Amino acid sequence: MNKFFLFLILIFSLGLVSATNFNSCTTFALSDTYDLTGNIQVNGSCLTVAVAIPTGPTVIDCHGFEIRGNYTNGTNGITYVLSDNVTLQNCIFKNFGVK
Repeated sequence: MNKFFLFLILIFSLGLVSATNFNSCTTFALSDTYDLTGNIQVNGSCLTVAVAIPTGPTVIDCHGFEIRGNYTNGTNGITYVLSDNVTLQNCIFKNFGVK
């Protein structure tokens, strides 16, 4: 086994691979780790998880930041479509749906 391959295994096992940052409403279409970097104020629905062909776990970490709606009827903070193996952590959702 070559040294480069061993190095990659070590990086992945130690969690040194960085996450994908986001700071606005988005659709997550790939298995990855995503980090929210600030509060989000939204008019309507916000996050959609639509990983049709998962290649591993999907982790969304809000790090205690808020995703805040405007009380619009029928809106969601997060929607899952065709997604398995998703972890949502440290998120605060406020003011979605009916007032």
